[in-house]
Amino acid sequence: MPALARCLEHTAGIYGFIAALHWAVRAAGPAWQVCWWATGSAAERRYQEERWHHLHPHAAGACQAGPQRVDWWLEWDRATVSPGRLAAKLEAYRTYVRSRRWAVDGRTQLPRLLIVSASAARTQTAGGVFSG
Repeated sequence: MPALARCLEHTAGIYGFIAALHWAVRAAGPAWQVCWWATGSAAERRYQEERWHHLHPHAAGACQAGPQRVDWWLEWDRATVSPGRLAAKLEAYRTYVRSRRWAVDGRTQLPRLLIVSASAARTQTAGGVFSG
């Protein structure tokens, strides 16, 4: 039962974030809109660069006002996975960025990575993946 409770809390956090995003976009004015959002397999990206890679954000989406568009990925970290697994997940983003696969996928800009974490120290430690 504890695993189910953790899964429910995690899912509620992700959907709570998306609901809050909708409210924030609405408050930003009528020009802004949430274009799309997805969770689960609909947010995932598989690509091949010498070998197969798998990018698995908890959610993905885009917001837009006129020509200004902001694509995003969401990582929802409740400190339930090991720092090593978190670092490996962030390494997958770095690999995707460095491969420039996002441009091959037809994106004109790199999506923003939004990390919501239970602890700032965890993101700072795991975030070291992006240095260099």
